[in-house]
Amino acid sequence: MLFRSVVVDSSATVVGSVTLIAGDQSIVADGSSHTNIRATVFDVNGIPAPGIALTFTNTLGTLTPMAGTTDANGIVDATLTSGIATGTALIRVEASGFNKTVQVPFAAGAPSAVTLSSDLHIIGQGQATSITATVKDVNSNPVSGETILFAIDTNNSGGSLPIPESAVTDSLGKAIIVYTAGRINGDDKIGATLTSNSSIVITPVEVVVG
Repeated sequence: MLFRSVVVDSSATVVGSVTLIAGDQSIVADGSSHTNIRATVFDVNGIPAPGIALTFTNTLGTLTPMAGTTDANGIVDATLTSGIATGTALIRVEASGFNKTVQVPFAAGAPSAVTLSSDLHIIGQGQATSITATVKDVNSNPVSGETILFAIDTNNSGGSLPIPESAVTDSLGKAIIVYTAGRINGDDKIGATLTSNSSIVITPVEVVVG
């Protein structure tokens, strides 16, 4: 019978856990914003473990590097850079069979354009239609949480808006208010102002009454 000896390296590190954290809760989806992603490997005694190989995976944006070896403090740092589309990056690290994940949302940037639209272009006297303001950033991502002030710029019909004449954009970047036509035939124009940046030019939307 042939016996083989097995040499056990008692000094080899046995991994006990891994952590993964992001430097920011979210970053802007502008193609250049970035945040640090830090993986830390610990041994079975909870002590940072140097010299451990690990790998990353990522679902959105760009992560560099995608692999590394822990330093003297058990750490490998990587940089996550956003793309220009909103969404959530899911980053995963794996080391010696242990893994962790962290999520980093890519948020819309500052408002760049606002467009107005009406559900109906022609309505009868006393009828109503929804007026929608859509707010987008420079990369056409919808911007939520923006307050829009609506106003009837041209009021030939004697139409009205509810009070307060404002609405806040939702997750689709849309703020909606209801315009009610007056009792006279004519063309009305509804305009709007973005409170966070009144310098953005918004073209009024026309509603024909009659």
